[in-house]
Amino acid sequence: MIQCISLLCVLGIVILGLLIMTGAADREQAGAAVGRAVAVMVLASFAYCVVRMTFDSVLALLKHVMAWMAIAALVIGLLLLARTVSLVKKFLGLKHDGGRYE
Repeated sequence: MIQCISLLCVLGIVILGLLIMTGAADREQAGAAVGRAVAVMVLASFAYCVVRMTFDSVLALLKHVMAWMAIAALVIGLLLLARTVSLVKKFLGLKHDGGRYE
C-alpha cells in the first residue's frame, strides 16, 4: 500500500516537473495543484480510517446478532418439537397415566 502511494507521489512530481519545464504550467498553478493533491490524500486517508472503523464495528455487531439468532432458532426449534409431540399425543389419543400409556 505504501509503495503504491509512493509511486503515485513520484509520478505526480515527475508530471508536475514536465509541465513546468514545458511552460504548460507556472509555479503558482503548480503550488495550488500540490496543495489540492495533499488535501485529497489527507481526506482520503481520513475517510479510509472512518470506513474501516465503521466496518469493524458492524462486523462485531453482526457476530453478536448471529449468535443470538442461533440461540433463538434453537429455542424455537425446541418449542416446535414439544408442540409437535403434544399434537401427536393428542391426535393418537394417548394419555399419560402413572407411567402407562392407554
